[in-house]
Amino acid sequence: MIGRFFRFLTKMLVFCVILICLAFTWMRWAEPSLLSTTKVELNFSGLPGAAEGLRVAQFTDTHFGFDYDVKRFERAVEKINAFEPHIVVFTGDLYEEYAKYPADDEAIIAALSALRAPQGKYAVLGNHDYGRGADEESIRILEAGGFTVLRNESMELPLLGITVTGVDDLLFGSGGTFDFSSLAEDTYNLVLCHEPDVFAGAANTAVDLMLAGHTHGGQVRVPVLGELILPQYGRLYPMGQYAARNVRGSQLFVSRGLGTSNLPLRFCCMPEVALITLHTK
Repeated sequence: MIGRFFRFLTKMLVFCVILICLAFTWMRWAEPSLLSTTKVELNFSGLPGAAEGLRVAQFTDTHFGFDYDVKRFERAVEKINAFEPHIVVFTGDLYEEYAKYPADDEAIIAALSALRAPQGKYAVLGNHDYGRGADEESIRILEAGGFTVLRNESMELPLLGITVTGVDDLLFGSGGTFDFSSLAEDTYNLVLCHEPDVFAGAANTAVDLMLAGHTHGGQVRVPVLGELILPQYGRLYPMGQYAARNVRGSQLFVSRGLGTSNLPLRFCCMPEVALITLHTK
């Protein structure tokens, strides 16, 4: 009887070890290499007629040089171009740490340049885009790839009747000084901000749609429990769609991003590129 119990216990231990090894293999090499597409349809009462059906493609948090390379990004570029977007936006963290984890800058520029968007490509910086001159390099690479980098700046798109505003990084950039009350009331405001938690203060502002990243969706999510660790300014809105209860009907979309940070692991939190299509109510 005791012998049978120990044999059963041994089998269970072996099974658990195999299960842990399989789970780690999935988290380390399988899921981070996958790529999902998320399509979101959003309705706004204040959207100009010229912007009806506007397709905005978002990618974020590539963290090049850490565990994400240009080869993977080229797959993302193909999927984004297949959306046939009018606008492409990048919401921060181009590199993990530019000085520590070098990447092929020219190949990254070529891939960024391959993104097609007739109404423009726009970007903001994230917290990993700062430190030891990383912001200057990130801006250089993004601009060489055809992106307009907005640092607490707005750009009007008169043909569409909308304004694109980029808020600088809150942790290491100047985003903390951005005054959301400065957003014009008489335009549709598409706001890009790396950290999503600033959306909590959108109730009394003219934000229509905010796109953000930063959280990686938690990167590792445990069924039932959800995300275990979230970064500063990314704890209120981990991933997906959110709406404010205000007159303007402000909405937020937080992407899970493409790369990983700190630990090269993903679980129940697949990398994604997103297509947000805007409609009038």
